[in-house]
Amino acid sequence: MIRLYPVIFVKSKKDVLVEVPDFDVQTSGKDMKEALFMARDIIGLMGSEYILDKKKLPVPSDIEKVSAKAFKKAGASIKMLVDVDIENYAARESNKTVRRNVSIPLWLDKKVKELKINVSKVLTETLTKRVATA
Repeated sequence: MIRLYPVIFVKSKKDVLVEVPDFDVQTSGKDMKEALFMARDIIGLMGSEYILDKKKLPVPSDIEKVSAKAFKKAGASIKMLVDVDIENYAARESNKTVRRNVSIPLWLDKKVKELKINVSKVLTETLTKRVATA
């Protein structure tokens, strides 16, 4: 489920500072693009921790009611809603694996064994690339 959390960006001389009030965390990026990525990442990581700890996720605050606290003296702020699918993020970050049964041609299986190829690893890498471009 995609959630929208308010995030405050403050451009400093060197980088873009990021504050996420609902999780009470800060991060930064070298530019706005990286700062947005970092904002989404820290919300996903924090949300994943909440899920793993079986804690209720914070209800997103009203963007009109949030203001910079940690970086309020660093410059003018930009408020923005950032979308994150926390449950999906948590699932991706999980190291839990599942067993799948796959079928491949006999000749290919012989070649794979001969070359000592880790089928699970190759399949995971290939599916990860395919899903990323879908």
